[in-house]
Amino acid sequence: MEEKVKINLGKEAIEDYALQAILELNKGTKQIEITGIGENICKVAEVYLAMKSRLGENLKIVSSFIGTSKNKGKKSSFLTIVVEKTV
Repeated sequence: MEEKVKINLGKEAIEDYALQAILELNKGTKQIEITGIGENICKVAEVYLAMKSRLGENLKIVSSFIGTSKNKGKKSSFLTIVVEKTV
């Protein structure tokens, strides 16, 4: 059982990421860290909402981070949320 699994959002469908996160939680992973960079920032909220619609009140946001990072000399914005299953 892993303590935290990181999911970096890209070009896949939102439901694919939500399902991946839910499966990890069901395997016993304590927390899921979901990160979107650049144009994928909006997907973070959409993945969380897709998970919330399936898990209901059993899902909560533990923490969130927003900022910028440099990658190959270029600044990119990012958003990260950490979620966990409560029951």
